[in-house]
Amino acid sequence: MPDEPNLPHEIPGAGGDQPGEQSVKTPAERQLESAGLDRVYDALTDRRRRYILHCLKRSRTPMALADIADSIVRWETNEEPVDVPAERERIYVSLYHYHVPKLADANLVSFDVPKKRVSLCESDEAAIQDVIAER
Repeated sequence: MPDEPNLPHEIPGAGGDQPGEQSVKTPAERQLESAGLDRVYDALTDRRRRYILHCLKRSRTPMALADIADSIVRWETNEEPVDVPAERERIYVSLYHYHVPKLADANLVSFDVPKKRVSLCESDEAAIQDVIAER
């Protein structure tokens, strides 16, 4: 892809100070914004990560990682977590080491590692609402 010239681009209705004003974004700002969107889309490609967001949206409060793992066990296996302890452990470990950090990198969730609690990022809650609803 050829490099864009270093000229600002006007985007109608994108955050000007007055109604009807145009906002100017530099190529670097557009690239940064695009990279953030790429991280969000990448994070949402996995069904398990979308289900994590669904659990958090339904809960409306931060959740313990263990509770999210239990919910995913029920969803994926149709069994109670106590009946499939090895599967529950495998899911918990994948959430802790891979899925939740990926969502946190995309600024979709906050992960309190010492407390092992996960919450939706408030600023992105409206943006992901439709995606969560369709999980």
